[in-house]
Amino acid sequence: MRRALLVIFSVIGPCWLWGQDYRSIEEGQVSYLSSQNVYVKFASTEAIAPGDTLFLLSATGQAEAALVVANKSSISCVCTMVGSLDIRVGD
Repeated sequence: MRRALLVIFSVIGPCWLWGQDYRSIEEGQVSYLSSQNVYVKFASTEAIAPGDTLFLLSATGQAEAALVVANKSSISCVCTMVGSLDIRVGD
């Protein structure tokens, strides 16, 4: 019985690891500002989903939550601002 449980856990155990969330860094650039939205262009938005938070790096390298993705295309995202950071085209 122990041997059977050991075999089951050794086969099923690694499956739990595949379900873990990962974080990736995708660099983008603010391409357009409207009164309600911020448009950010990326090389690819494959790893980005609506609802994700985009961070702005300060001059000191500190990451601050700046935008929430509302919608996306293959290379750009339409975002809404979070907080009161000063976001400009080119950031």
